[in-house]
Amino acid sequence: MGITVYAVPPVASKAEFLDALVAALDFPPWFGRNWDAAADLLADPVSLPAGRWVLLWIDPERLRVDDPDAYQMAADILVAAAADGRLTVLLVDS
Repeated sequence: MGITVYAVPPVASKAEFLDALVAALDFPPWFGRNWDAAADLLADPVSLPAGRWVLLWIDPERLRVDDPDAYQMAADILVAAAADGRLTVLLVDS
């Protein structure tokens, strides 16, 4: 099994971040576009490809500046999702 790489572009709000996850990870149409739904899908091995995968978050600083609460929640969800070792999150400065 190889490593699958996804990218989340720069975002400035919770809605943009969740939309970026939908686009990058091809979440199902029923995805609720809320933090709990994002956390559930990121933690569900059936929702994502088998093996290891990398999420490149490009310019996370933009969300941190524009919406600090959304940034903290996004970071918390990604850290929790990475706990099983299948996901690696890389923060990429633009």
